[in-house]
Amino acid sequence: MALRDFEPLILAANQLLQAANGDPAVAERLLEDAKGEIERAAGKPVPEGVVLSVRQGSDQRFYLSVAIDPGFEGEIDDWVLEAVSGGTA
Repeated sequence: MALRDFEPLILAANQLLQAANGDPAVAERLLEDAKGEIERAAGKPVPEGVVLSVRQGSDQRFYLSVAIDPGFEGEIDDWVLEAVSGGTA
């Protein structure tokens, strides 16, 4: 997987996380179906084997988790992982 493949997904995730802070409806949809919401916002599917989830911490911040399925048959650039590892918006 090249960076260009993930960039729209990262940008969409960031926008949704920011929107969730001020819009309970966005927050609810993101918490229920992070992958689907990010795919819709990006207009691009999340690659098979990449699992996205969002949770809200006790500090009321939203945290995006990216997990790679053991069967994933691609590579993810370090930059992509660093871009989402901050965890908050």
